[in-house]
Amino acid sequence: MQNVRKPYDDEWHNVWKVSTLGLRDDDKAQRMLNSAAQLVIPTMKKRRWRVAHMMEFVPKNNRLLGLNVNRGLAVKIRLRRNKDPGHFLSYMDVLGTVLHELVHNSYGPHNATFYKCLDSIKAECEVLILGHPLSLDLINRRPHRPAAGATGIT
Repeated sequence: MQNVRKPYDDEWHNVWKVSTLGLRDDDKAQRMLNSAAQLVIPTMKKRRWRVAHMMEFVPKNNRLLGLNVNRGLAVKIRLRRNKDPGHFLSYMDVLGTVLHELVHNSYGPHNATFYKCLDSIKAECEVLILGHPLSLDLINRRPHRPAAGATGIT
C-alpha cells in the first residue's frame, strides 16, 4: 500500500520541497531559504497551510519580492538583488516575503483581512525567534502597523 499524505496529517502542512537556482554562493541561498521554510512550519500547521515547492527566483521586475502560485503549489522568493547576484537581501527581509506569500494561501487580495493575518503570523515568528513578541515589527524593521487600518502593499 502506498503512503499518501492526507490533509489532516502533520506532514501535510509543511514545505515539501525547497530549491535554489545554483547561482554564486548557492550554499548561502540554500541555508537562507531552508531556514525560513523551517521557521514557518508551526505557523503553517496552525493554519493548515502547505507549500509543495518553495524556490528561489530572480524576476525581471526589481520590485517583485515573491509570488504564490495557486495557493501554495509553488512559492517563489527573491533572495538576491538583480544587478548583483552575489549580494543577498537580509534574512529578515526574505522571511518577511515568505510570510507575506504564505498569507496568500488563504487571502488573495491585499486588504485589511490579509494584513491582519500577516501581522499575526509576523508576531508568531517573532516569538519563535526571540521567545517573545516585540512592539516593533522585527521582520520588516518598521513600526508595527495596527491591523484594523492596514491597507496598501508592504
